[in-house]
Amino acid sequence: MLLALEHTIPSPGKHLCGLAWDGRHLWHSDGDTHTIYQLDPNSGRIDRKLACPDVRTSLCCESGFLWQIAGRPKRIRKIDPSDGEVRDEISLSSNAERICGLLVDGKTYWIGPEQEQWITHHGLGSQELLGRYGPVPSGDGLDLIGDRLWYTSHRAGILAAVDIHSGEEIARFELPGPPTDMCFDGERIWFNHFPAQEICAVRLPET
Repeated sequence: MLLALEHTIPSPGKHLCGLAWDGRHLWHSDGDTHTIYQLDPNSGRIDRKLACPDVRTSLCCESGFLWQIAGRPKRIRKIDPSDGEVRDEISLSSNAERICGLLVDGKTYWIGPEQEQWITHHGLGSQELLGRYGPVPSGDGLDLIGDRLWYTSHRAGILAAVDIHSGEEIARFELPGPPTDMCFDGERIWFNHFPAQEICAVRLPET
């Protein structure tokens, strides 16, 4: 099933990387400008800019901080949105350069693969492996809605969900363009439509 676009806003740059929701605004990171933007979700107006050298892929918002995959090799940066200061950095495994999606959820984090592999769940401090899901075609964006871990795959052009208890895929939808990162605003799922240079919203069918 192909999901129809409900709303679109233009992206501020040309290399669409991260996308997150803070309860009121979208946050979007760009890999060419190496900037994180706070955007009005209705108009696309840029309300704030934060410099972030070496933006790489995914972005999320959790516990009052922005969490961005950045650097070479890739690692997780914990960024204060009030001033753009990096408060912490979390190294990733020797597989870091093949990681794409990120979701920080309380004291744990989830990472998605750049190519066909597993989505993995880790302790935020210990980095202990807590679980894995898939394999998936790629996991470019991640978000948790109830007991469902949703992911976007740029390679497959899909939005899909797995049950976090069973690990089984329970939903899959086609998107109107290859997506990178994604987030959920409580009503709609937003994703980066890389080829169109747009940030797009779709609504899940009622089930």
